[in-house]
Amino acid sequence: MNDGHCMITVHHLNNSRSQRILWLLEELGLKYEIKRYERDAKTMLAPPSLRKVHPLGKSPVIEEDGLTVIESGAIIEHLLDSHGNGQLRPAAGTPERRTSLGRCAQAAWHAGQGAIERTVARVRAAVGT
Repeated sequence: MNDGHCMITVHHLNNSRSQRILWLLEELGLKYEIKRYERDAKTMLAPPSLRKVHPLGKSPVIEEDGLTVIESGAIIEHLLDSHGNGQLRPAAGTPERRTSLGRCAQAAWHAGQGAIERTVARVRAAVGT
């Protein structure tokens, strides 16, 4: 559990999946700081400065105690494993965790969610909503 000595830095890009990371940090009661990045208003691309943190210029990214974690699903897994203390899902290694959701199902959920969100965004852009 975070004892207050280790600060988590969230590299937050507007209109990205980093919002779910901020929610999780609040739910877990963890201390964090936000480094904000704004998309270009016309192209909706991330600013070049984000490439210093993630080579593809993607967000979310967290940094914690010398560790950098990218991709929202991986960040959620890391935060729950490192700081969750059994909150929001059964603790790792317990029978409850093994039976709650298989690893294959988790991987498929994380991968599929990104594809669905991109498709929905394209449809919304096309119809102007």
